[in-house]
Amino acid sequence: MIKRLILALGVASLVLSAPQEQNRQMAEMYKVTQPGSHHAQMESLAGNWSVAVSFKVGPGAERKATASSEAQWILGGRFLRQHYKSDSGLEVWQFLGYDNQKKKFFEIKMDNMETGSLFTEGVISEDGRVITNYGDRTDPMSGHVARLRTVTTMVDHDHYNVEWFLGSANGVEEKIVTMEHTRRP
Repeated sequence: MIKRLILALGVASLVLSAPQEQNRQMAEMYKVTQPGSHHAQMESLAGNWSVAVSFKVGPGAERKATASSEAQWILGGRFLRQHYKSDSGLEVWQFLGYDNQKKKFFEIKMDNMETGSLFTEGVISEDGRVITNYGDRTDPMSGHVARLRTVTTMVDHDHYNVEWFLGSANGVEEKIVTMEHTRRP
């Protein structure tokens, strides 16, 4: 009889504690799906921008271009959507974010000149001003895949820069893109 009473009390305590455990798990899951402090670190990238671009295509000289960019938070502040339009007709859609589960910043880029996409991910500096991401880039002319490092430096509320560094087979990096952003009124 005492064994049955102890067993019944044990089962009752498990049944009563199950909803509490389930609520705790749901609260943890909700927290990991919400934008947080890392998303806030990208807040200064939102807005309308004039962009001075320097870039290299192949072994030739560096070229210059200008572009405009509009960056807005989407999907409940989880992702920053950037839309670039250059004077030459290049159009770029880029999505920036922070993955709470991977604990990494990321960027996904697509444009009207290629059929592929670019994906990079990485970390932010301790001072919260520099995001450094890594990914692989396929050269559209040669088809070779090379390591790409992108560096986004938040200079101040009205300026930020993006630089791309492409790795070579011998491990040497070459800067291939610089984009200097100035906030438009």
